[in-house]
Amino acid sequence: MGLLRPCAHPLSGYTIVIADDIDEAVQMASRCPILGHGSVEVAEIHEVTL
Repeated sequence: MGLLRPCAHPLSGYTIVIADDIDEAVQMASRCPILGHGSVEVAEIHEVTL
């Protein structure tokens, strides 16, 4: 089905954080004050230079 699939709660925004590694980013995300009872995805981003 690919990476995108229909869901009841579509993505409504994103935040970019600077962390030493993915584990630190996950810890930051776990303390997100707007998370409530929802969920959050943590993914690494890469800079692309042309």
